[in-house]
Amino acid sequence: MNINTSGVSLSCAAPFLTLKPIFKRNMKHSQAYLDAMDDVHTRFILNLPVEELASADRIFFQLEQAWWFYDDFICDGAAKEGKEGELKRFKYLKPFAAAMFEFSDLLKPMLPRFEEMYAEFSAYKRSISTYGTILLNRDATQLVLCKNWNGKSWTLPGGKVNQNEGGKEAAARETYEETGFDPNAERGLC
Repeated sequence: MNINTSGVSLSCAAPFLTLKPIFKRNMKHSQAYLDAMDDVHTRFILNLPVEELASADRIFFQLEQAWWFYDDFICDGAAKEGKEGELKRFKYLKPFAAAMFEFSDLLKPMLPRFEEMYAEFSAYKRSISTYGTILLNRDATQLVLCKNWNGKSWTLPGGKVNQNEGGKEAAARETYEETGFDPNAERGLC
């Protein structure tokens, strides 16, 4: 079946039965949840260039950014206001992405290919290089570790390289994002 959405022509294979619908507009969701999904959709999906909507990798990288924003800013903000119960937390990217595919009129036509697209993205993401830094005190007797976002493990500051970014730049960016320490600054602090 061929689908045309916003000028992007997509060829859809037979639907995968493993995707469980997570978001249905006729289900009861809090207005806060609907507003949050709309906010994230507008910020990260609605204005994607057509060429990015044609790539599963680019769509899911945007959805990953959207998920982090949703969790770090919207859900954490609601929790600080005592309204956490109004928003659904997503422990992993895949359920969040599935909910956004259900929510978005732009992504919904691609829903039959969701599992295939997610598998393609996962394989691609595993192939991306990771860079980081080792931060030591002056005596080299202590080092900086960052706690994993779900609080179960500790790692050196670092992460995956962005599109058109070199390894050293990725290491410095990730270190700054995770610690506030800028390896490129004269004294490391901004």
